[in-house]
Amino acid sequence: MDTIKNRKNNTFLALDSGGTKVAAVLYDGRFEPLAAAVCGSLRANTTPAAQVEANFEELVKKLGLAPGRRIDCIAGTFERAVGERLRLRYDVGLDSSSGRGSSGKAGGGPFAAGLFGEMNMGLSAAGIFGDGLLALSGTGATVFARIDGRCLSAGGYGAAVADEGSGYWISREAMIAAIRGYEARGESTRLTDIVVNHFGGPDWERRRFREAIFSIYTGDRPPVARVAELVPEVVNAAAAGDRVSARILTEAGRLLAEQLLSLIRMNDIPENVPITISGSVWRKNPLFFEAFNTKLQERYTDPQTAPRLMIPRFAPLIGVLMRQMYEENGALTEADYAFLEARYGQFRYEI
Repeated sequence: MDTIKNRKNNTFLALDSGGTKVAAVLYDGRFEPLAAAVCGSLRANTTPAAQVEANFEELVKKLGLAPGRRIDCIAGTFERAVGERLRLRYDVGLDSSSGRGSSGKAGGGPFAAGLFGEMNMGLSAAGIFGDGLLALSGTGATVFARIDGRCLSAGGYGAAVADEGSGYWISREAMIAAIRGYEARGESTRLTDIVVNHFGGPDWERRRFREAIFSIYTGDRPPVARVAELVPEVVNAAAAGDRVSARILTEAGRLLAEQLLSLIRMNDIPENVPITISGSVWRKNPLFFEAFNTKLQERYTDPQTAPRLMIPRFAPLIGVLMRQMYEENGALTEADYAFLEARYGQFRYEI
């Protein structure tokens, strides 16, 4: 395998393309940042084609990428169509979405074995480079296991079918509760006014509730993406004492844990496999976290031997760099973490 150790003049691009946004870091062979960017989503299943095109152009502009520039490796989570577009515009050594570069030939390098996908990025961001379990909750939700090099998963069937424990699921349940409260056929909840103000405007009155709801079907963003962005409002309502919001968040955490426990049972995964989390829904969401952790611990008969739930230090995007560091050096030291903190502090992961 062609290693990049000591190749200081190389350029690498890490991408984390989610359902509502994409984050990117351009860095050199010393892991020094060259540019960073966050913009709208590049995913075709959540974003109209014209908006994907606009977001792509915004991304490369923020990164300062001139046509024809050499990029030795593009790694992370992104659709093949995005990789193809990048290969057409730039001189790409390896695109981890396809394992090929601009020449069309199969690539080597540190990511040839696959730093592609949410599972690998999420585990790496927590410093897990061997077997591990990951509970991902962002716009969508999926649970993963990497066991003896195999990738196993459960959930993640998409918003149209079932995305239990996801940001979309939480927000949709909140909107249903708001509707029931508005129509006086359910428990009264702050969510009714929250929905009016969030999707309508801060000065909208409750009488414009239906108008606010139907606004999600207009504009250039898909309804799924618009609905999913309500999560922070649900978290704030729960913190302010709204019982309906609290129940929704608790149920979401429990459902996500059930999926992970099912994955563990179905595949006879040992108790000592480390567990971590990933995704925007975990952030500043204690009810969700507590419900998930409480349900998860039911699996372990002896609390002394139960694995600790590992909280990542960084967002999955930086997991790309962490994996690369690990493959080059065989370990990540506290000095490496301090280096990443100093240069990529904006991508710290805090819950």
